[in-house]
Amino acid sequence: MKIYKPGDKVIIRKDLTPGQVYGSMNATIRMCEFAGKECTIISLSDKDVFVIKEYFDKYHNAAYFTQEMFENKNTLDEMTLDVLESIKNLEID
Repeated sequence: MKIYKPGDKVIIRKDLTPGQVYGSMNATIRMCEFAGKECTIISLSDKDVFVIKEYFDKYHNAAYFTQEMFENKNTLDEMTLDVLESIKNLEID
């Protein structure tokens, strides 16, 4: 999984469902309002628990989002880089 830091832009997954557990957190109805939207991480509460700026600005408190609540928009790019790195490391006889 990607390592996120404050300032990173993430997209909240479109299929975020209230009451569903994602990682170590339950999604709330308020959190689901941000489904499909690009948001900014403003702080990390733990290595996999994040505070989102747009949620904080709207509700003036923190909800804790997890990586599992984000769309993985970089999956293809990361996989492509892994394959290219593997090919680069192959030795041809």
